[in-house]
Parts: sequence; structure tokens; C-alpha cells
Amino acid sequence: MYYKRVMKIALADLTYLSNDDAAQTVPLNVAYLAAYLRQEADAPEIEIFKDPLRLYNAVSADPRSYGCLALSNYAWNFNLNRNLMEMVRSKNPAIIAVMGGPNIDASSEEGIESLFDAFPGLDFYVIGEGEQRFAALARAVVESRTNVRRVWERVPETIVGFDRRKRTVLRGRGPDTGHCDCKALPSPYLSGALDAFLDDPRFVPIIETSRGCPYSCAFCCWGSSTNSRVRPFRTETVLAELEYISARTKNPMKSLYIADSNFGILKRDIEIARKLKEINGATGSFRNICIYFNKNTDEDIVAIAGILKDLTDVTMSKQTLNPEVLKIIGRKNIPEGEYGRFYSRLRGMGVSTYCELIYGLPGESLESFLDGLERAYEENIRISVYPLLLITGTRIASKGFRERYRIRSAFRVMPRYTGTYGEIGSAEYEEVIVSHSKFSRADLARVRLVLFFHYLFSEPVFGDLVLFMRGEGLNVAAFMRFLADDRADRPAGLEALLRSLERASAEELVAKEAVKFRFTRAEVNEIREKSVDQNVFHFCKLLSSKGRLESFKGYLSGALERFCASRSPDADREGMGDVIEMCFDRLPDFPHVETGKRVRYPYDLESWMRKGGNLSGFRTGKKLEYALELDEGRLSVFRGLYEESGDAGLSLYRARMTFRVSEPSGVYTYRRTPVG
Repeated sequence: MYYKRVMKIALADLTYLSNDDAAQTVPLNVAYLAAYLRQEADAPEIEIFKDPLRLYNAVSADPRSYGCLALSNYAWNFNLNRNLMEMVRSKNPAIIAVMGGPNIDASSEEGIESLFDAFPGLDFYVIGEGEQRFAALARAVVESRTNVRRVWERVPETIVGFDRRKRTVLRGRGPDTGHCDCKALPSPYLSGALDAFLDDPRFVPIIETSRGCPYSCAFCCWGSSTNSRVRPFRTETVLAELEYISARTKNPMKSLYIADSNFGILKRDIEIARKLKEINGATGSFRNICIYFNKNTDEDIVAIAGILKDLTDVTMSKQTLNPEVLKIIGRKNIPEGEYGRFYSRLRGMGVSTYCELIYGLPGESLESFLDGLERAYEENIRISVYPLLLITGTRIASKGFRERYRIRSAFRVMPRYTGTYGEIGSAEYEEVIVSHSKFSRADLARVRLVLFFHYLFSEPVFGDLVLFMRGEGLNVAAFMRFLADDRADRPAGLEALLRSLERASAEELVAKEAVKFRFTRAEVNEIREKSVDQNVFHFCKLLSSKGRLESFKGYLSGALERFCASRSPDADREGMGDVIEMCFDRLPDFPHVETGKRVRYPYDLESWMRKGGNLSGFRTGKKLEYALELDEGRLSVFRGLYEESGDAGLSLYRARMTFRVSEPSGVYTYRRTPVG
């Protein structure tokens, strides 16, 4: 009974929650620790927390009832953890504070010191997998009668601490437990540890079917934190968990995350895919599945993609197309020809695919990145582009990497990760690349401008234009570069919008010295008010001004004419004008919006969108009628926000972000369907 009496544990995977965000995951990570600990005959009492306010209230009500506070540590809850730990320590100075997770540079003494300096109340940090190591720590604390000094003799070297007086890192002196046998781990779902979170509609279920990553990408800490060997969980357990989750989840999006780093790398993953399809067919519980597929597409990925094509997209990651940069970041893509063959097969099967690229990678110049973007667009694949994030614990964020490639960075607030809890105000930052030896700040400004047009052409409303250009053999990324450099011919309204984007993108970046972790309620509210996704926000500003939009329509038509004159003189000029009209017909007139209207075009657009090719090949002898309709629910959200603020652009942005995980473009794009 001593174990239970001294070691009531608060296990927390904290995140910032809001009523309009139903995409946060259940706390699977700490639930694994709880399920593992609860196997013991004299297991301690454990409470699992995800909601910071619930933890705040529980500790405030009875602070000395807890003997241990254990927090998972990620980039998106770092400051939140700092604030909550400070609060808990102030109310219970004797509590033992533990953290674990990948958000630490454990490769250097300096990195460990930095972490403990940020958390003056922290006693122990568990490096690597936590189930066995945290259990070993809990037993050692009990056996040592909470005497922290004695604990070090009983815990493995993968548990570290810090002597703040001597400024030295402390390490356990006991034998390490090694990596977990995933097949022997108790299930957090089947044990009921996550029932309360499955019952809460704010949370999305997440499941692990395997651990480990055989790759060692410099920008990612997945492989280093879970070992390079892929270790599967028991197939029977995974299938049972999926059944359990589907019967219990209350998430309105009917979503599921698969937390594997390379789903499809194991042959048996095909069986799991079939089970997912079967369950969704019977219950509709998994309509949206987020999967990180094996980095190198193969026949098994194709098979899984065919099974799950109505439930998920397939990522065909590249990150960069520069061979030298691939070497620098420890990456090896499949050959271009093989990549193209797999993509063609997936597309022929009706599978939705996309490619990811990262700008700002060490060794990559602006022109190299943009050339790669053009090559990626030649595949006619959907492309997502991200800035290089310097994530603590990755090789690319290490001191040596930074010095070798002269990496310079800055920080920006993540608007989604802000909140107030009692007297606590908190917000999170991400560290982003701003320059390196081959990439300047001016290059950063230019790539942001090109990527604004990339975002614009990725929106469904301009899907007709993209399809038209591909049918004419025109590279969409080359047109983006043309628009980014076409300053002399831009109308004043568009130029002002782009200059605003440039200023806002620069102003959102702050130096490391300006980063803080304590915020007042007013400061948190100001962040929520002013911190936006700049591309989305400025696109909404464009759509919300009738004059600016009309001016942009004329400019876009003229720019495309000039672009084609040098690259494709024989392009279908009549179709070009028609397709511009089709795109802008699908944009409502904000703020006074019609919920629907009818239009007529001399084309069989449904067949064209399905088959692709030249638009002229789908011209009909008569005009066909199409219905354009807006979702009334989305429109009502915009109207409510507009009545409150009177700012159409800001209201459109907020409405769009309200639906960010469920067809967000439906807020400002008419859905087009044939009539008759």
C-alpha cells in the first residue's frame, strides 16, 4: 500500500483545446505508460490528463494528493508544460516532476542543460520509449522513499537529471531496460484507459500498429527516438483495438490517426487496411484516416492505397529533388522513373495522392528549390510545401549542423496553440529557417511570394485553370514564378496585397531573445486576434474585395496570355478565356452572398475533370447548364462573424479556419454540379 499512498501520479499529454477544434488526439502516449504501470499488483493510482484546465483544477483543489507529475514534451506543448509545472510546484513543492518525449537534444550535455534550465522544477527526464523506463523510475522513487538522490542508483542511464548547483548532468547508474517488446505491451484501449477520451467529441482516436523507423532524415527525430528497427504490435491486438475504437469514438469528423512512421512497410499492414475498410463500411467510424505511409512507395503501398482509396490520401514524399541536398539530410528517394510509374498506377486506380516538399533545406538554393517545384508539378500531383522547421532533437537543429551550413533561424507563434487556464496564459512557438549558406533572407521573401500563388492555385476554385494549363502542356509552377516576378504589370490592389503579405510574413518572425512563455490573458487574446496563416488570410482578403477581385481577374487573364506567348503560342486562347470565367463564377460576391445560381458553358465539364486533357476536346454543340451552390451551414458561420466584426476578409478567414479539417474551401467556393 505504500506504493499507492506516496505515488498518486498525474500523467499528462497536454494540448490547447477549443470548442471549434475536434482534431486533437487522445493521449495514447501517456495511456501506454498508465496501462503498463497498472499491470503491477500494487500499482499506483494514476490519472490521465489532456485538458490543461482539468489538470489545473484538479491540482488546485487538492495539490498534495499527487506524488508525481509526469508530462509528455513536444514542440506544441513546451510552454504549456512550463506554466503548468510552475503552478503545480508552487502549490506542492514536494511533488516529483518527470518529463519525457522527443523534444530534447539528448545528444549533448548542453542540450540537456538547456531543457532543465527551462524547467527549474523538473527532477527527471526519460529519454526514449517510456513504458519500462518510467515504470523503473516509479519503482525507484518508491523504494528510495522519494529520496531523489538514492533514485539514481536504481534507474537506467536513459533517465537524466541536472544538479543545478554544480551545473552537471546526472544520469542513472542502473541497467537500461532497452526497447519495448511491442507485442507484450498492454493495450491502452482494450484496458479502458482511454474510454473517457473516446467519449469526448473533441478528441480523435490514434493508434500505433508498429514502432521504429529505418530512415534517418536529419529534419526528423522519429527514427532516433524509437530506434531504426520496425517492431510490430500483435496483429490481433491492433484489429481488436480498431473494433473497440469504432464502437466507442464520439468524434464528429469520424477520423482516425495511424501513428506509425511508415505504414505499409510490413506485409501484414494489408490485413489491417482491409479491417479498416470493413469497419468503416459497417459503422462509418473511419471516414477520414491520416496515415504516414512508407517513405518509398512499393507494391504493398499500391495495394493498401487501393483498399483505402475512399478513406485516405497517399503521401509520395520527396522533400527535395536535389540529389546533393538529399545526401545532406540523409534521405534517399525512389528513382524518378519508378516514382512516375507508381503515381500513374495510383491515379488510374482513383487514389488521391500528394507530394511533400520542404524549402530552406541546407545545401538548397532558391533556384534549386523552385526548379524542383516545377519538376514536381510535371507529375500532375498535388503538392504540399512546408518551411524547414528546426525541431529540437533532430540532427538538423544541432549546433554542429547549424554551424556547418551557417543556418539562421527565427521564431513565430503557432496561433492554434494558445490558451488561458486559470491565471495561466500560454502560447507556443515554432523555429523556422530564415537563411543558410545558399539561401538568403531575400530568397525567403521570394519563395513566400511564389508559395502564395502556389496556395492560390491549390484551392479548388482554381482547379479548372490548373487542369486547363496541364492539358495545354503548361507548367503551373513556372507560371507561379512568372507571377511572382511580374511586379511591373500588377494592378495596384494586388501589389498592395502582396506587399502586405511580405510585411506580415517578416513581422511574424521574432528573435530567440524575444521568445517568452508567460502571457497575460490580454496577450493571448491579441495573439488569437492577430496571428494568422498569412497565405490563407491574404487570399481571403483578396476574395472579400469585389474591386480587387475584378482587377485580379483581368490581370490573371492578361498574365496567362503573356506567359503562353513565350511558352505555348498555340495554346487554346478561347478556352483560356472560358476557363478564367469558370473559376471566377465559383467565387461568391462577399459580403452579400447569393447561396446559389445557374451558369451555362459550352463544355462537358464533368467528363473533362474526370479524364483531363485539352478543354477543347470536351466542347459541346450547345451550352450545358450547371448549378452553383454554397453550403448554408458554412455561409451562416461567415454571416455571424461578419455581423460581429464588419470585416469581410477577417470574417471569411475565421469561417474558413473553423472548417479547416473538413472542406474549408467550401466556405468561399460554390459547389458546381450539372443540371439534368
